[in-house]
Amino acid sequence: MRLRRADRCPSPSGAGRGLCALLTVVLALLAGAPAADDVQRDIYEEALVKKGIEPDTEGIRAYLRQVHSFNVGNELVAGLIRQLGSDEFAKREEATRKLLALPVVPEAALVKATQSADLEVRCRAEEILEKSKDRSNRETVIAALRTIQRKHLKGAADVILKIVPLFPSGQLRAAAIDAIAATVRPEDLALLREAVKGPDPNARAAGVAGLAALLGKDAGKELRGLLADKSDRVRLAVCRALADVGDRASLAPLGGLLAAEDVEVRADAAFLLRALAGKNFGFVPYSGLAERSKAARAWREWIETEGKTAKLHFPLAAAIKTLGRTVLCLYGGPQGVIEVDAAGKETFRIERGQAPWACQALPSGHLLVGFYASREIVEFDRKGKVVWQKAELPGGPMSVQRLQNGNTVAALSDSNKVVEIDRKGTIVWQVTVAGRPADARRLPNGRTLVAAHNGGQVLEVDKDGKVVWALAGLHDPQRAQRLPNGNTLVALTLGNTVAEYDRSGKQVWSKAGFTVALDAHRLPNGNTLVVDNRGVWEINRAGETVWKLEKKGVSRAWRH
Repeated sequence: MRLRRADRCPSPSGAGRGLCALLTVVLALLAGAPAADDVQRDIYEEALVKKGIEPDTEGIRAYLRQVHSFNVGNELVAGLIRQLGSDEFAKREEATRKLLALPVVPEAALVKATQSADLEVRCRAEEILEKSKDRSNRETVIAALRTIQRKHLKGAADVILKIVPLFPSGQLRAAAIDAIAATVRPEDLALLREAVKGPDPNARAAGVAGLAALLGKDAGKELRGLLADKSDRVRLAVCRALADVGDRASLAPLGGLLAAEDVEVRADAAFLLRALAGKNFGFVPYSGLAERSKAARAWREWIETEGKTAKLHFPLAAAIKTLGRTVLCLYGGPQGVIEVDAAGKETFRIERGQAPWACQALPSGHLLVGFYASREIVEFDRKGKVVWQKAELPGGPMSVQRLQNGNTVAALSDSNKVVEIDRKGTIVWQVTVAGRPADARRLPNGRTLVAAHNGGQVLEVDKDGKVVWALAGLHDPQRAQRLPNGNTLVALTLGNTVAEYDRSGKQVWSKAGFTVALDAHRLPNGNTLVVDNRGVWEINRAGETVWKLEKKGVSRAWRH
């Protein structure tokens, strides 16, 4: 049942008073929702089926070959693009119509055409891309690659290597690397060896991942020579493959990649070093050059000394674990942010009022905190020193998320806005979401998942603010998390329940009996961390409590 707006506390104007409704809710106790079955559907397979693509090897291969054929060496497409620059208006119009009518958008060819010396060709290519964005291949290609990965569909390595150069985005590149590792067969060995010698760095990186998956511990013999590749991304792929088998040859190159120009390469290199070494020298990939250089120097000194004999944690899947520490935002007195260890012992504290309502522990060890009443976001180091802040926001933040590029996404509930802020403090993107957004999370597909608590909805919006998916009729959703299987986990404050929904909106798992559930997120171990009016609870899939911290006045928690 969706609560009517009249049933809720009205939102007074003025900074800090927008929490009236929520703090009133914290005193309420309502009945929980019943549990549901555990059937799950895959979001990527669903996307393929909607496009008429069979989610098996044959169907996906046929689709990827079609995309490639419309973008590489296609005389029809090439001729139509040339015709965009015709001296005759009617022929230019005809070419435009025909390109728009093609069954597959030739995105890569059109993107190349936007660099043409002919102004007419450039403008028309841009126009066609804009009009075709709703039919973009990119997301369908990603769905195809993720389906290959998840279902371990064999025999698609050749089409992956052909398609990855066409879409050089980070998301598609990552999907291609994961997919090729899952699809390779022994008979692909020669193909992969040729790929790592090819001209395209994204295809070379995918080839590295394929060789690593195929050769296992013996991959180092072939891959070490590629540490001299001119592309940072290829060297990073080699380092990841070597690190996964504990090869120390990965350490020094990873230390060098901390100085890469690409912030994503720097971030991934630091992530791999932390996972391998189990150490953290405070490297922040998006901080200033001087700060980065100091932390990178500490890493390189460790690599040259202790790193020669220190125990390395691998394979990476086993090494990437949480520390077992939990950060808590305390809206009740005394207000502030604390961190506790697995035993519940306090290890860190920042005492500060202004209704701290959002927090995230960053890989550097810093804490990112959103203060609702003062309308600001602050980043603190481990000594409690302010290292970055954005004040005078157009609303009070109820969630914060630091992106890999250094920007920060925040839900500003009382102004019905979701914003993205760069390191200079400039709002570089914003959308209006009715219903007081209490939580916003940027998804790997570039869209943003928003929990609109007064609207009783969880929405997925694109960069233009268009709603592309919605889950409605919810009991005050305060927090939403998109899970790797495509389902969505939601904390339902007025339902005293944490529930998981599939893409069709069907509830596939739930745990009731909380006292006003304010926050919930699924942990890497499969358990769920929940905040309610009594404290913080870690529950397993069976709904059993495996860890708890009884503490009143907690709004959000973050396990790291």
